[in-house]
Amino acid sequence: RLIAGDSIALISDAGTPLLSDPGSRLVAAAVEAGVRVVPIPGASAVMTALVASGLPVERFTFFGFLPRKGRERRDSIAGVIDSRWTVALFESPNRVAATLGALAAEGGGDRRAVVARELTKQFEEFRRGTISELAAIYEEAAPRGEVVILIAGREEVAVDEEQLEQAAADLRAAGGAPREIMDRLIAEHGAPRNLAYRLAHATAS
Repeated sequence: RLIAGDSIALISDAGTPLLSDPGSRLVAAAVEAGVRVVPIPGASAVMTALVASGLPVERFTFFGFLPRKGRERRDSIAGVIDSRWTVALFESPNRVAATLGALAAEGGGDRRAVVARELTKQFEEFRRGTISELAAIYEEAAPRGEVVILIAGREEVAVDEEQLEQAAADLRAAGGAPREIMDRLIAEHGAPRNLAYRLAHATAS
């Protein structure tokens, strides 16, 4: 019926739906089918964006506005990429491309993401894609209005720690610095950040 053009409302008697109930599967299916999902205003822009995102929302983490520079920003970017849960954050329109670019550079380029803007207003928009795809879009033209960025959590991947230890040792023997070793273990071998950090620094001793 939705594909045929009908409008259907999904409501709940327990507050804003879809954040921790099976209704999120309906939203994901509608998004996959190309059906427009329009959220009813919730407690905040974060909740409104999550409801219509199509990303997993059984658990999520809210980062607010990321720090603009320095180690705090680098640590926050790393925290977003390392999160197992969907991450929601606010960003100024003129910094959306830079933030998405930084997330891609941290190894999250292929991660699913949504940029939601002007929620509940006339020009409400949801852009979906990978972090790299969205970064490229907003490099061309910054979005207008208030923005919420949503990033899917990292998938748990089985890793062979002995293989990672050998890869770290090989990189160190080739002259790699701990930061380079850590980045390559994450990007090339899918190592979790905490394990990659430990191995990168262990080989330096």
